[in-house]
Parts: sequence; structure tokens; C-alpha cells
Amino acid sequence: MDAARGKDRTRIRRLTVAAVAVIVASLAAAALAITIYSQLKSEIAEPRENYQWAAYQLQAEYLRLSLALEQSETGKIAAEDLQTRYDIFVSRVLTLQNGEAYRPVRETGGFDMVLTELLAAIEIIDHRLSAAPPHPADRGRIISAGLAGFGAPLQRLSLEVVRDAAAEQTEHQLALLDIMTYLVATLVVIIGISSLLALVAIKQLGALHQGRRELSRALERAEESSRAKSRFLASMSHEMRTPLNAMIGLMREIGYQTRTPAIREMADTATTSADMLCTLVDDVIDATRIETDKFRFNESVFDPEILMHEVAAMLDSPARDRDNEIHVNTTGLDGKSIQGDRGRIKQILVNLLTNAVKFTESGTIRLRAALVAPSGQRPHLLIDVSDTGIGIPEDQQHRIFERFAQMAGGEGLGIGLSITRALVERMNGTITVRSKPGEGSTFSISLPVTISDIDVPVERQIFAEPLLVGLRLLVAEDNATNRQVVAHILRRHGASYVFARDGKEAVERAVEDAYDCILMDINMPRMDGLTAMKVLKQRLDGSTPPVLALTADALPEDLDRFIEAGMAAAVVKPISEPGLLRRIGEVLGRDDIVERCRTPAPGRNGASERETELTGAQRDALAAFMAEEEEQA
Repeated sequence: MDAARGKDRTRIRRLTVAAVAVIVASLAAAALAITIYSQLKSEIAEPRENYQWAAYQLQAEYLRLSLALEQSETGKIAAEDLQTRYDIFVSRVLTLQNGEAYRPVRETGGFDMVLTELLAAIEIIDHRLSAAPPHPADRGRIISAGLAGFGAPLQRLSLEVVRDAAAEQTEHQLALLDIMTYLVATLVVIIGISSLLALVAIKQLGALHQGRRELSRALERAEESSRAKSRFLASMSHEMRTPLNAMIGLMREIGYQTRTPAIREMADTATTSADMLCTLVDDVIDATRIETDKFRFNESVFDPEILMHEVAAMLDSPARDRDNEIHVNTTGLDGKSIQGDRGRIKQILVNLLTNAVKFTESGTIRLRAALVAPSGQRPHLLIDVSDTGIGIPEDQQHRIFERFAQMAGGEGLGIGLSITRALVERMNGTITVRSKPGEGSTFSISLPVTISDIDVPVERQIFAEPLLVGLRLLVAEDNATNRQVVAHILRRHGASYVFARDGKEAVERAVEDAYDCILMDINMPRMDGLTAMKVLKQRLDGSTPPVLALTADALPEDLDRFIEAGMAAAVVKPISEPGLLRRIGEVLGRDDIVERCRTPAPGRNGASERETELTGAQRDALAAFMAEEEEQA
């Protein structure tokens, strides 16, 4: 069907071009006809060189001179007037004899010979006049004697010139008639062809209009399908992030509370798997958002060295399962911070390292990063991920960035590399691959970045003391497991908190009592978070505490919607403990909390939260909380 539609469109385009060409030719022919007609008409009405008029004027001047000569005999004309009349006649003769434009006169019936004889006679007359007395009668007799016998030839030749001019004009008129007849016939033919083509074009345009209507309906269906897919992906992201929040949060608490290395290792492995699953969810969503051009970046300032070690630690357990070692070299970063999309760069690193681990066994995987700032150019973050795995045949290297491409042996690449390339290109960077079968692969990335001297927040932080002591918080969350995760964090940091299981209960509790901050889930029964916030602002009349969104809706436009609706900030699930604490500090204006979340403990920069030992107060608080949970169960 698509091929047939393509042929129809091609045929319509060709017919349209042909019709336009014929119409343009018709207009050009009409313009040419008008031009030729106007030119011929002008030549007939006003000949370019009116030589018959010149011949007539010569005859007329001869007659005027003859009359003046007769008057000279009777003394009725002065000598000066006679000389003037003679000079005018001579000028006419000279004009016809010497003017190039009057060649047709000279070529008519021996006119040239008559003019030559006239000039000879004039020369004799001039010579005699120079010696004659000034009396008009004497001078008139000299002129009359010199011009005697020229009257009849001049009259005859003048009539012949007029006759020839009339014949030439008749010939032009006949030519004009022939040309006009030809052009009219040509125009009739062209107009007929144009009419036929116009009918064909109208028919095809009707078909094209119908096709456009069908295409418009198909586009509407496609857009609706795209919206449905986007809604599905947003819903899927939300539904997956909710249990992931529980998995990661509770594994974090297990790591905090246990002193058994084996249990801590299992918690680390489970957390790593949950993090990788969260990355996969982001890949699937990003794939669709890139297709629909709804993708965007969220820039922040971060430490790339911490990020490299964080990703390497995340993939350490899967690497050891395949007897691999991951080596990280960040000496080229020089401890500098950069501005960029930390989450997307982390996503790129996870995808590359995941593939390196997948296709390497009993080998080495190296992650190298450096900042290069050539003179006068923007700095670039250079990243190399190399492995000693199976390698990629040269004839398959062009396919590895395709979605769900398979390597030799049936190993699938999923969508990780496809998303990686799309992300790199969207960041105006480049990605290349070098590989040989049996020798491993190296993926190289160059990303333009901005170097910053701002202190950066640490995502995986060690907290030696509670940060929320003295704060009273209201938490609106309908999911019991998520309430447990948030409770662990708040209890460990000394906050006093009250739970509400939906938006309506949150409104009632906020009206009844005062809170420093409200942590509000968005999707809740009876009343959602946004509606609850609006009701609170109405009922508390401007004294509403800051509302912080706790949400599994991670799409940028969703977060924008929450902020535009009046939320002070948003924390996306799975909840990061430093991220939650930092947001609470920001919305409350507590610089001490924000700064503590920015500055890592000495010597432990970027270390995992699960590597710390709890303080006595924190452990006692956790023990009391667990006992309370057991009693409620």
C-alpha cells in the first residue's frame, strides 16, 4: 500500500509539473505574440525611416523655390529671402544624398543619379552666385538656369518612392496577418492542451486531497498511539519505581543494621540489581522520548571522579560473578567538578560497563576518564571503557548501536548501546568503537562540558550524626512499604514525623497541627497530592508549610508540573537519602543540612552508605522503631 501511494504521489507530482510547464509556455507564447504584433504594428504605422516623406519634402522645396524665382523677376521677394529658400532646397538635397537612413530613396528609379546631377548643378550655381550682383532678379535667373530641367524627374521619382513605400507597408501588413494567424492557432492548441492538463490536475488534486485527509487521520491515530504509549510508559515507570524504592530503601537499612559481612554483601548485590533495573527503566523511557522528540537534559554540577567510582562499584558484583576485575583510572580528572547531566552520563557509563561485563569472562575491564581543555576550545570529558572480552567482528561493528542487535552466537545487545549513542549525540558528543575478535573492545566517548569550581553534592554519603533533629514533618504516603523506607531515614536523622495515608488525611492533620515541612506523595486514593496541596493553601490561608513532592512520576514534564502547581521541590523515587535530606534543607532554608549533604566525611569521599557504622543514638532509635513495627504487625 505504501509503495502504491508513493507511485501515486510521484505521478501527481509529474502531472503537476507538466501542467505548470504548459501553462507557463502558454503565457510565454501569448507574451511573444503581443510583442511581435506591437512591433509590426509600430513599423506599419510609423516606419522607422520615413524616407518617402523626405522625398516628398524635396519635391515640395523645389516647388517653393520655383515660386520664389518667379517672384524675383517681378521684384516681389528680397534677395535674402530668395537665398534662404535656395539654401533650404540645397540642405534637402544634401540630406538625401549623404544620410545613411535615406539609402532606399537613392536606390529608387535612378534617384541617386538625379541627386548627383543636382549637386553638380548646385556647385555651378554657387560659383556663379558668388560673382553675381545682389539684385534678386539677377540671382534668380542664375538659379533658374542652373536648375532648369529638374522639375519633372524630381516629381516622377517622388511618386515612385511613395509607391514603393506603400508596397512595403502592404507587405508588412500581410506578414503581420500571417504571423497573427499562426500565433492564434498556436495559442488555441496550447490552451486546449492546458485545459486537458488542468482537468487531469484537478482530478489528481482531488485524489491528493483525499490522500491528505487519509494521511491526517492516520497521523491522528499515530499521535494517539504515541500518547497512549507515553501514558503506558509513564505508568510503567511509576509502577516500577514504587517497588524499587522499597527494595533499595530496605536493602540500605539492612546494610546499616547488620554487622555480618555476608548479609551486607547480599544487600549490596540486591541494591546493585535494583539500581540496574532502574537504569533499564530509564533506557526504555528514553528510547520512546527520543523518538517523540520530548527528551531533555537536566544539568547540574557534579564530581565526575565520584561518578566513575560509583558506577564501577555498582557493577563490581556482576563483574566478580564472571571472574572479572574492574579498574578505574581517574587521574586525568584532576579533582575538578563539571556541569552536565549527571544522571545521563551515569546511564551511559552503566550501559557501557554492563555490556563489557556481559561479553567478558575471566578478564579485565578498564574505565578511564580525563578532562581535556585545548587552548581556545571548550573542555571535553573523555571516557574510555575497554575490556578483554570476545570482541566484535568488523562486519558487525556498524550494527552494534541498533536496538536489540545480536552478536555472533546469539548474544543480544538490548537497547543500551542504542540509547547510549542517542544520548551522546544529543549532548553534541561523539562515540566510537575499536574492536577485534578475541582481543576485546574499546568504546571511546568525547563530551563537551563546562568545568565548575562549585562544591558538588555527594549522592552516596556517610552521615556520622543525625541532621533533622528538632524538625516536625508530615508524610503523606499511601504505600506502607514506602512509609517504612521514609520512616527509617527520618527516624535515623532525629526527625519527629506523622504519617497520613492519603491526601484527605494529610489535609486534616496539617490543619490540626503545625509542621515544618510536608512530604507529599502525588498519586494517592481519595485525594491526590496536588489537590491536597491546593486545599491546604486555601484552608491555611498563606501559612502552609513547604510541600515537598515524593513521587514515582519521574518524567521532566511531570516534575515541572508539580513545581508550577506550587510544590517547593520534588524527590523522585527510588529515594536517595542524601537527596531527600538536601531537599528538606533547601526548602527550609537550613544551610547547615545542605552543606552537610554536600561535604563528604574526611577520607570517605563517595563511599557507600552501607559501609558506615551507626552511632549509638541512631542504633537505639532504629531498634525502637523496629520494635514498634513488630508490635503493629
